[in-house]
Amino acid sequence: LALSVDFHDGCAKAVIGLPRNSKSLRAVLGRHMTELLYQFIDHSLNSVQNGGNTNTEKQPENVAGICVDFCLTIDRMDLFGLVYERFNKANRTAILFEVLEAYIIHDRVGGLDEAMMSLILEHY
Repeated sequence: LALSVDFHDGCAKAVIGLPRNSKSLRAVLGRHMTELLYQFIDHSLNSVQNGGNTNTEKQPENVAGICVDFCLTIDRMDLFGLVYERFNKANRTAILFEVLEAYIIHDRVGGLDEAMMSLILEHY
């Protein structure tokens, strides 16, 4: 995910075949970055549920933080609804909302849609 953010921000070096124009670059990378995010969430949360990770206690919180940071970094809070769906499927929405709370308190998150805000308020 970090490498894809470097590509998104135009910081990656020695890349051949990607557009130089940042708008075109972001369009090309957008769907790939989204798919990477989903694979990361699914793999991470499934490994916790299946006991495949020895350090499972904090992993869902770490995954939630990485997802929120990722959405904020690439300025795509519209992806958050889809992140929520993945956490909901794994029965981890409470963890996602608790992590998101810190971002909201520090005024780092904006642009959540009305449906997502309703779910957050319902949780609390």
